[in-house]
Amino acid sequence: MSLASVAAHELVKLLTTETWERAKTAVGNLWRRVHPDRAKAVESDLEEARSDLLAAWLAGDEQVKRLLISEWQGRLWRLLNANPHLAEEVQRIADGEFGPPVQSTTIGALSMKAVVSDGGSAVQAGRDVTITVGTNPDDGSVSG
Repeated sequence: MSLASVAAHELVKLLTTETWERAKTAVGNLWRRVHPDRAKAVESDLEEARSDLLAAWLAGDEQVKRLLISEWQGRLWRLLNANPHLAEEVQRIADGEFGPPVQSTTIGALSMKAVVSDGGSAVQAGRDVTITVGTNPDDGSVSG
């Protein structure tokens, strides 16, 4: 698999993790080195890609992920084709090495409650999301 392909797969995967902003900055920095005028737009495109990917994930749509991988593979390929000296930095993105490791500590369970009325909906996330919908037998309210 080409470097651009591997990096695109890793980048799209990272868009759904807690380290997505570091990945966005690393990709933006690639563009800053050769196209500083485009770096902010690239970072903005990654933010939009993340929103699209998360919405597709909630809807169960796997096609969006494949389309985003294809899009970023093409963008990274063009960048590398014109600037082969960036290969080492792109390899670090492909390897998931784009900055110092994030320190995390598990401190216990997180409990949240949402009350929604008038046909509204709510999604809450402390990290991973599992959505179940049902009626509370005690008071007839809908929870999710």
